[in-house]
Amino acid sequence: MEIVWHGYGCVSIKTEEATVVINPYNNDLGLPALNLTGDILIMTNNNEKYSNKEAVSGKPYIIDWQGEYEVKSVAITMQKNAENTGKYITLSADNIKVCYLEKMGEKIAEKDIEKIGDVDILLVSVGGNGSMTAKSAHNALETIEPRCIIPINYKANGETEELSTIEDFIKQIGKTPEEKEKYT
Repeated sequence: MEIVWHGYGCVSIKTEEATVVINPYNNDLGLPALNLTGDILIMTNNNEKYSNKEAVSGKPYIIDWQGEYEVKSVAITMQKNAENTGKYITLSADNIKVCYLEKMGEKIAEKDIEKIGDVDILLVSVGGNGSMTAKSAHNALETIEPRCIIPINYKANGETEELSTIEDFIKQIGKTPEEKEKYT
């Protein structure tokens, strides 16, 4: 499995059988234009900032509503959280479980923790501005206890959105993360 954060909330996950693209951003956010190929396209909501279908070539299977799906050997669940303020996505493929968190609030409800279950890799927004803050992302990390965390959706690469930088999250967790272009 290979995971690449492209900026904002956009992530691509390449498994043995498929490539999943989550929340491709619009081209007016100050980031490089996306030109991705995917078999599965997941959009957590219809906000134009991160529902740029045109950025993903091919004929991807589109998931834009909560539910359970299985596409090309990738098991996907997209659910609203217990407070109905955000969503989480779990993907299972290649014997690895990935969880993508979005707008989950300051603390994750016990009901959501049970549904999410054990996670190998946690993709979590850390930039605030309507998304999870560094503090709420740290709470999620402490609660879910994944083997690996990949912070996303923070101020980087010329992004024009009002987001916090990664340094706020680093202060919260008390560790300096290893920087990589992609996670394999």
